[in-house]
Amino acid sequence: MMWPFPSWRNSREGFVAANEDVSKLFSDLERLTRDASDQSERVQVTCTRDGVQNCTISSLGSGVSITWGHELYPSDTLADTRLKVTLFQSPSEFGRQPEIIKQTVYDADLDLSRQAGWREREGNVGL
Repeated sequence: MMWPFPSWRNSREGFVAANEDVSKLFSDLERLTRDASDQSERVQVTCTRDGVQNCTISSLGSGVSITWGHELYPSDTLADTRLKVTLFQSPSEFGRQPEIIKQTVYDADLDLSRQAGWREREGNVGL
């Protein structure tokens, strides 16, 4: 795939912009889960955040995990980065791994008007 602005993806500016977007996303998710838990006594929603790298929201044995960062080698550009969204079901037995229901990977990108956003990676395979 040809990116409309490859120099942006290979710049520190693009990496900083994507980090800011992910940080805002995680902050919004924390606020929304706190609001949801405050409004319901029976259903509690938890949000666990590890800086700007990981955010997991779970309730009643199901959840979504969002992971941001470099796939292989850290750098200060968007090369080799991804935003991975994983839907999962928690196991009923202690010590077992969660069952992954679906996983989607997104790349940071600019649209033709140079607005930053996220594009689903081609070749994504939903589990």
